[in-house]
Amino acid sequence: MKSKLKVFSIVFVVVSSFISQSFATSPGLESSNEIGVTLSGYKYQELKDGYNNFMSIKSLNVGMDYIGTLMLDSHWFMRGDAIGVLSGNANYASDGSGTIDNVPNWYIDVRGLFGRGFDFNNFTLAPYIGIGYRYLYNDLLGGGAGGYTRESNYFYLPVGIMHEVNLSEQSKLITMLEFDYLISGTQDSGGIENKQDSGYGARLGCMYQYNNWSVGPYLTYWHISDSNWKIAGLVEKEGKLYQLLFQEPHNYTVEAGLKVSYRF
Repeated sequence: MKSKLKVFSIVFVVVSSFISQSFATSPGLESSNEIGVTLSGYKYQELKDGYNNFMSIKSLNVGMDYIGTLMLDSHWFMRGDAIGVLSGNANYASDGSGTIDNVPNWYIDVRGLFGRGFDFNNFTLAPYIGIGYRYLYNDLLGGGAGGYTRESNYFYLPVGIMHEVNLSEQSKLITMLEFDYLISGTQDSGGIENKQDSGYGARLGCMYQYNNWSVGPYLTYWHISDSNWKIAGLVEKEGKLYQLLFQEPHNYTVEAGLKVSYRF
């Protein structure tokens, strides 16, 4: 998966650079609001004890997002964005407990960003940094098979760069590359809370904008390491009490989709 992300990133940079050399108008950044709708394929997978597919959740997601950009002067900017994604048809599969269909599954992702735009002869580059929060909920009880609810809370540091180039007076191409460093993560599985504080994410996006409308693909990736061990209870065996330990295994999430948005 890492090699695929590297190849995608290289292609992304090369295409953006080629396009930026092909047109002669400078776009610049501007204050704006943007509302979008997303449709994506989603896969969450845990790996443990040599299993290739210890547990997975796959779904088709529909989401809505908002992006607000405020220019502080001609170069510096602040940006806030929020996305909510819902799936009513997530499918759960585990090597140990079988399958569950139609698992309630949704997440929200909220970020605040701060950056600066650098205008060149025919394109703009805008590096940025910020803080993000991601909340994920899936309900294996709601799937009707005696499972448990699971909640994920991630605080992370996004660091990225945007690239804008005008294609004509009415259209432009906006591309984005971002790395997300996990600051703190907490998993609550059926009332058992574990810490997952090691991990990272990546985001890639490319939007074609014509007047106020935009459309384009995006890719989001997360890789989270093993959590700490937590005492989940006690069990008696042959007159002795033993501790039951629980750990959230390392996992990755891939979401690839298409976004349509309106800027005003």
